[in-house]
This record gives sequence, C-alpha cells and structure tokens, in this order.
Amino acid sequence: MRHQRALEAIASGNSNSSTVSQGGLLPLFLPYYLIKVILESGYDGLANGMKRSVLQTKIQDIHHRPNDVRASDMSNLLYSLAKLQNSKNISPPIIDYDRNTKYLEIVDSTFYFFLKNADLSEILQELPSPLD
Repeated sequence: MRHQRALEAIASGNSNSSTVSQGGLLPLFLPYYLIKVILESGYDGLANGMKRSVLQTKIQDIHHRPNDVRASDMSNLLYSLAKLQNSKNISPPIIDYDRNTKYLEIVDSTFYFFLKNADLSEILQELPSPLD
C-alpha cells in the first residue's frame, strides 16, 4: 500500500501547476506518464533499470502530446525525481535517475517485491489521470 501511495503521489507531480499552459495546451504531465511506464513495464522491465532513451520512447508512445516530449523535458523530470519524492514525503525514495549510467533505477529494495507481487494492471487502472 505504501508503494501504491508513493506512485500516486509521484504521478500527481507538482500539483500546483495549472491545468492549461500558456499556449492553451494541456501540460505534459510527465510524472504521470513515468509512473504509467513503470507500472506497464513491471518487475521484468525495471529489475535492471531502464535506459533513458527507452523510457523516453515508452512515454512518447502513450503520451497525449508525443512530439512535445523533448530530451530537455525528460532531463527536467529525471533530474528532479529525488526532489519530487522528498516534497511528497516519500521516504525512502523508491526510484532515482543515475546521470552517469543514464538509467532510471529502483533505489528501495522493497519496491522490487512490490513490482513482482502487486496487481500492477489494477493499480494502473486506478491511477488518477490528470487528463480527466
């Protein structure tokens, strides 16, 4: 349950952002898409980490504005993961991005157990969408 709440908190991103950006477009909601990719990839997709390029492609494949998900947006998302989890009181953090290896990694060993044993498709269905 702790991990599910943590995923939902990360997915909500910085909830103080407005629902419509300056150009009249919906924001990118990248934290939400990151969590969707994590849940869809499951244990097998994340056990050894996920390469940044693979992560970006997977996000673009399901994104509501795929052509707008730029490398700089991914950098902002990945580099701020620790800060986001800290601001959501997720302790210990469950995921982080290693800038040296360019991999998204699980940093809480209990999260492996969660990914292996939880009904990830059910959690994915229950994940509140910022697009609704």
